[in-house]
Amino acid sequence: MNRYLAFVSYVGTAYCGFQIQTKELTVQACLDDALSTVLRQPIKIKASSRTDTGVHAHSNAFHFDCLLELDEMHLKRLNGYLPQDLCVLSFQKVKSDFHSRFDALEREYIYLMHYGKKPFLELRSWQYFGGEFDLNKANQALKALLTYQDFAAFSKSNTQVKTTLCDIKEALWFDEGDGCFKFKICANRFLRGMVRAIVATSINVGVGKLSLNDFESIIASKESAKADFSAPAYGLYLNSVKYVLA
Repeated sequence: MNRYLAFVSYVGTAYCGFQIQTKELTVQACLDDALSTVLRQPIKIKASSRTDTGVHAHSNAFHFDCLLELDEMHLKRLNGYLPQDLCVLSFQKVKSDFHSRFDALEREYIYLMHYGKKPFLELRSWQYFGGEFDLNKANQALKALLTYQDFAAFSKSNTQVKTTLCDIKEALWFDEGDGCFKFKICANRFLRGMVRAIVATSINVGVGKLSLNDFESIIASKESAKADFSAPAYGLYLNSVKYVLA
């Protein structure tokens, strides 16, 4: 039996998230079906990250076991079977005990936000209707994230996780011009709803609804009711998942 690590890119608009669900279209369901059909054996994948409904991925990762030795022809056939909004980028053989979720060292997300009506960003970026965004002030607030490890305040309630500790390595807003802004955050792991909560809460600092002290107080409180979870899913992208492979 061979184990493979694969990377996949998708537009999440049509999917009810990554994880397989009964009677709902999901990324995992499409991949399981396509791999099983093309490789002619039952395949059940394990993902590095279970993105929510409407969330996109430039590069998510998953692993699966297969009896065959895979090559570029299998990849070409697989992508010919998959829908146009979903593409497997690559296969790579890994050790038999490799796990795409637990062996990931770092995950990077980006979030897109813009002002004004921009048709080509529809369902790809959050059109914000609030006040003028001060990127520098928002970035000042984000520095506090690097001094904390417990991010319970930015986690949705009723999630079955053993710990709310995360190691955030970078969190910054960038001005992309023409009223467009990009947020980037890197960490070893993320809690459910965490990135979108940090996005919305830091925007509140940037538009003057919260102070720098308010932002840090929310982190320290560990109370999710104090954070803002209003950033919509369609502005969020899983950008990359990093591993060290022998």
